[in-house]
Amino acid sequence: MPKPHTKIKLTSKFNKLNIDKLNITNASKFLLRSMRSVKKNKNGYFKYNTLVNFMLKNKNNKLYYRGKGITSNRNLYNYWNYAHSHKTAFIPRFHKMYDIIHIEVKRASVKKSCRQVINKKSCRQVINKKSCRQVINKKSCRQVININIVLN
Repeated sequence: MPKPHTKIKLTSKFNKLNIDKLNITNASKFLLRSMRSVKKNKNGYFKYNTLVNFMLKNKNNKLYYRGKGITSNRNLYNYWNYAHSHKTAFIPRFHKMYDIIHIEVKRASVKKSCRQVINKKSCRQVINKKSCRQVINKKSCRQVININIVLN
């Protein structure tokens, strides 16, 4: 299953696909219909969490899901995995119907005040100090400090 912010682009093979003629489960057809209808950006990409949210909103919509009814919202998160699995709701050649778009993550710059907080010997002492609370509350510092606490 992709991570929530993974960007996905549909291939030309998917765009030529006639979903109603496929011999697959209703849940798999629901996934494919949702992939076709989910809102995409100007480059034709959509994020995985956008797809799941679209499916949650349209699970009772007969335009997308034509089965007996979805009983578990948790299962919607697993439909992507089921589409790859030979045991459940397998979609033949599903992996050829989309491309995962890899995005280069920019490295966050750590401010000087953050480095001073992180370089202290004990994170607990730093967090309890009144003067460091402002630094800890800054978004970029909070992430780095949380990582540092886990590593120590």
